[in-house]
Amino acid sequence: MIQRSKSIAFLILTVIISITLLTSCNKNGYEKTESGLEYKIIESKKGRKPKLTDVLRMNIKFTSQSDSTFSDNKLFITELFQPSFVGGLEEGFALMTEGDSACFLIPSDSVFKYIFKQPLPAFIKTGEKIRIDVRLLEVKTKEEFEKLANAEINEFIQQDKLEIENFMAQNSLSGTQISPGCQFIILKEGSGSFPAAGDTVRIRFTAKIITGEIFESSKLIGKDFQYVMGAPEVPTIWDISTANLKVGGLYRIIFDTKNRKGLPGTNKLKGPGAVIYDVELVSINGKASV
Repeated sequence: MIQRSKSIAFLILTVIISITLLTSCNKNGYEKTESGLEYKIIESKKGRKPKLTDVLRMNIKFTSQSDSTFSDNKLFITELFQPSFVGGLEEGFALMTEGDSACFLIPSDSVFKYIFKQPLPAFIKTGEKIRIDVRLLEVKTKEEFEKLANAEINEFIQQDKLEIENFMAQNSLSGTQISPGCQFIILKEGSGSFPAAGDTVRIRFTAKIITGEIFESSKLIGKDFQYVMGAPEVPTIWDISTANLKVGGLYRIIFDTKNRKGLPGTNKLKGPGAVIYDVELVSINGKASV
């Protein structure tokens, strides 16, 4: 797989990385805000101070009272909002400046209810303090972040365009651009009628990165993909593609980075790049080809 620098736009989805915080903290030496948030600034760089709605890029590690790390070294990108609860972590972010590292102590009940939004796990005690190590890597205004993200996405789109053109030339393929960044190729004609809005279609697919490595398929999932044409939860590009195929037919569709969002299996991919889906239309409203 072609390696590329990670786009900030993709890092919003939360990417696990191997960077560790240079400092950690213990129970001693903490200060407390009026709301009750316990904090300690470990390293102060006196950088840019975040304001509400600024976009923050941070390394964060969560450790239980028994020194068990249960969420280690994740890179988070998020807007700075008002605290979601009294003594919330957002208040701690606002105390930092770009380049700082800090530690915060927050009750486990609040951490799992408001941050992880899930029940308290069995290995965490009710009321115990969770230690949160944070390094604030970068502060951007929303406008700065969007400008940078859009520039990087446009760069990826141009790279994808070249990759797709080379792939099609090398494989002697001729396709139709059904949308900017999406090439549609019929590999096998089906029979019968075309599906229409409201029809329930069943398809089988194999998804690959453009170099040929399979990252998802109906076989891996263990079942065909069934959906209603025109359903809002299904990417529109599926409807556009499937509407051009009869039952028993097979098509190939190539997506660039911008258009692959929401497609089955793409959450497994950790970087940008074009993807290929080979799709067979198995049935319409339960009726297969004769």
